[in-house]
Amino acid sequence: MEDRNLKNDWTIVKGKLFTPKQNFYGLMIIFYDNNRNVVDNVNLVFSMYSETHDIELTDSWIKFEKTIQDMIFGANFSQSFTMTAIDKLKADTNSNLFASELKTSLNKQDITAINTLFKHIFSKIINDEKIVIDCAFEEISHKELIDGRIREDVNTIENDDFSESISTPPDYKLINAKLILAPIDGKLITELNVGDSIMVNLIIMSMAENAVIDKLKLRKPDGSAKPVPAKIVKIQPYAKGFQLLVNITENYYAKIIEEERILVKTVNSPLVKDKGKLTDKKNKNNDNEKSGISWIMIGTVVVLGIAIIYFVFIGG
Repeated sequence: MEDRNLKNDWTIVKGKLFTPKQNFYGLMIIFYDNNRNVVDNVNLVFSMYSETHDIELTDSWIKFEKTIQDMIFGANFSQSFTMTAIDKLKADTNSNLFASELKTSLNKQDITAINTLFKHIFSKIINDEKIVIDCAFEEISHKELIDGRIREDVNTIENDDFSESISTPPDYKLINAKLILAPIDGKLITELNVGDSIMVNLIIMSMAENAVIDKLKLRKPDGSAKPVPAKIVKIQPYAKGFQLLVNITENYYAKIIEEERILVKTVNSPLVKDKGKLTDKKNKNNDNEKSGISWIMIGTVVVLGIAIIYFVFIGG
């Protein structure tokens, strides 16, 4: 195939996946920055429902992104399998070798090579060499990327049934985050209330998370994000566990699904403070007890010494 130069700012790779081993249907979207020659962002979802593949590869990139986001926000996906696969995919696509191979395939418009490239990666990620992958790609400008997201507003709270009762301005957006576990001094999720401040980790799945990370200066040298405090706006049980809506900063919220009865890390947890005070008091008591024992031992030795001197030199 004839080589060509990528003329637009972004090349977006869309993919439909099927894993015979786990019987999962998946959707993938990769944002390749043609100016920097790097994979800027990836998003992925796996589900047991065949309806996941109702979307076509000929559909727009924004529809692909919105479909993936809707499945995640609606908890209509395999959470553990998806999150593990996303982490591994990000690590693999972050290499210079992968970026170079992808660029070569895109320049040649070689969709077979692109399919082979992602099949090789996913067969290792999910340990299934029989995985089926079909990809397509489209090129867009940076303006088209921004305008497309604004036009669709893929993360608005307004269309979320769980969030609709919360009074917020119309430009508030949902981003991805997860709870932080604290097995020793955390607060049981069933005891959390509206207004509680908890710690969360942002899951970088779109430009929205990156915007918050940069705004709050949370980015680590390795590209991941530091934990961030969030206030619970709404919490309620549902069929698979608990749903939480938390406010992270200004017009950014996160909807979090948790299926386990976990201990959640809180901000300035009373349990941590009380534990610290008890520890200090205990240490102080221990010091006093040790000091008392020492004086008793010294006193005993002195008395015995006097008694010995009396009987040897005087009593004798």
